[in-house]
Amino acid sequence: MKNEKELNQILAKSPVRIGEQFRHYRTKNVYTVQSLAFREEDLQLSVNYSRENSSLVWNRTLENFVEKVINENGIMVSRFEKI
Repeated sequence: MKNEKELNQILAKSPVRIGEQFRHYRTKNVYTVQSLAFREEDLQLSVNYSRENSSLVWNRTLENFVEKVINENGIMVSRFEKI
């Protein structure tokens, strides 16, 4: 089990920050990062984000949030592009 100091160090290294906005590669919707969290079962860092004027909050692991995907044109792009 990691202690609080170790968890804070992991947060400090995250390429995603609270309040940043990202555009989804497929939908082109803009999302704002609401918070970063650790999954209880494995302490994997995850991103909580929402679309403007929506009460829905979505969650993805950080790894999934920042990964590269192949778009509809067969080009490798970021799943979420920082704007």
